Amino acid sequence: MSIIKNDRNLNGGGVVVAVRDNLISSPVTELQTDCEMVWCKLELVGYKAVYLTSFYNPKTSNEEGYKQFDISMSRATNMTNVKNAFIIAAGDFNLPGWDWKTNQQSPECQHPPQIYGHLR
Repeated sequence: MSIIKNDRNLNGGGVVVAVRDNLISSPVTELQTDCEMVWCKLELVGYKAVYLTSFYNPKTSNEEGYKQFDISMSRATNMTNVKNAFIIAAGDFNLPGWDWKTNQQSPECQHPPQIYGHLR
């Protein structure tokens, strides 16, 4: 198993991507930003590359974490070798007030709307 991780450097925590040994994977450090996020590239024979990120936002209103996520995703979509690849973002975004059925912020949400802007 290949483990790619970004430790929180506190009392535990952080993010990790674990990849089976029979898959070719490598960390993609140039996409890292100042948030709890880790990137890896999966190379699948006969298919486009897959860039996989694991993200964790520890607070429900941590606007800076969302901004850093957005910066990282912008970097990924602007990199020449990533443009023709698949990008999968997973993790715990802590988005209270987000309506996943409509892909928009719920009207009763208490958080500023700008933290949800990059999800549209």
